[in-house]
Amino acid sequence: MSRTKIGMVSSLTFSLLTISLACSKRPAEAPPAGKSDASSTAAPAAPATPAAERTIAHLYPPEVRAGKTFNVMVDGRCGLGVTGTGFTRADQICWNGQALKTVYGNPGWLTAGIPSEWLANAGDVVVSVRDPGNPAAAEPRQTFRITK
Repeated sequence: MSRTKIGMVSSLTFSLLTISLACSKRPAEAPPAGKSDASSTAAPAAPATPAAERTIAHLYPPEVRAGKTFNVMVDGRCGLGVTGTGFTRADQICWNGQALKTVYGNPGWLTAGIPSEWLANAGDVVVSVRDPGNPAAAEPRQTFRITK
C-alpha cells in the first residue's frame, strides 16, 4: 500500500472513531410520551442494592465490674466500642433503648460514651444499634454485663 493510501485509511479510521465516540457520549433522549422506543438497545436498570444488614459482632469491653470505669474519654464518659457490619453514619448505639451520642468509625465500628453513673449497679444492659431514619428497621442487640 502506498503512503497516501495508508494516510487516507488512518485519517478515515480516526474520523470514524471520533464520530463513534462523540455519538456514544450523547445522552439518550426519551421517546415522546405515549410512544415506546423499540429500537433502544439500552439494558434495563439494575435493581437498587439493598442496604447491608446491620449486625453486632462484639462489644468492647464485653463486661465491666460495677462502679469501675473503662476507656475513659475526654468528657469523662466510658467509651463503648461496637463492632459488626452494615453500620452507617446515621446509626446510634442505644443503652437499654436510650440513644447515645455515637461516633461512626466505619461500616464495622461505632463508639459511644456511657456516663460512669450508669455503671454503678450490677446487671445486664441491652446494647443495640438503631437507624433513626428507619424506625421499622431491625435493631441488632447484644448484652453488656455489669458484674459485682
